[in-house]
Amino acid sequence: MKTKLLIFAIISFMVLNSCKKLDEFTKFDVTFDEEFMLPAIGLTFSDPILLSDLGIVDLPIINTDIEDELAEYNTSKDLFEEVSLKKASFKVLLPNDEDFSFLKSIKIYLAHEDDGTGSVMVAYKVPVSNTVGNELVLDIVEQDLLEFLLDDEIFMDIEIATDEPIAEDMNIKTNVVFEVNAKILGI
Repeated sequence: MKTKLLIFAIISFMVLNSCKKLDEFTKFDVTFDEEFMLPAIGLTFSDPILLSDLGIVDLPIINTDIEDELAEYNTSKDLFEEVSLKKASFKVLLPNDEDFSFLKSIKIYLAHEDDGTGSVMVAYKVPVSNTVGNELVLDIVEQDLLEFLLDDEIFMDIEIATDEPIAEDMNIKTNVVFEVNAKILGI
C-alpha cells in the first residue's frame, strides 16, 4: 500500500512539474518603445496633473499591431489568456544633461480611447528620488491587461507632480514590456 502511495505521489509530482514547464513555453514578452517630447513648462505642479489635461504634450500611442511577432510563437491575439505589465521605464534622450529630478511623483495610465475611456493605472513611482538620473524605472501595478493588448491602439496618459519647473524641452523614450501568456498551437 505504501509503495502504491509513493508511486502515485511521484507520478503526480512529475505531471504537475511538466505542466509548469509547459506553461513557461506559452509565455513571452512583447516590447513597445515610444518617444515623446515633454515641453519646457515654467510651472511647478505640487498637486498631480495629467499631461493630457495640459494639451501641450503629444502622448505616446502604442500600436499593438504585433501579428508578425506573434507568428514567431505560432499564436495570435485571440489565443491570449493573460497579459501583465512586466516593465515600464522612461529615459531622457535629449538634452543629454537632463534628468528626472524635477519629479515628485509619476503615474502611468493606459486607456482604450484617447479621451481616457477605460483608463487604469498600470505603473507609478511615488516618491521620485532627487538623485534619480536620466532613467526612471516604475513600480508595476499587478493586474490582467489582456483587454488592452486586444485593442489596435493603447493610449497612454501620464500624471506628474513636480517640485521644480521643467527648464528645457525634453525628448523622452518610454519602454513598456508586457508578458503574454498565450495558447501555443491551440494548447
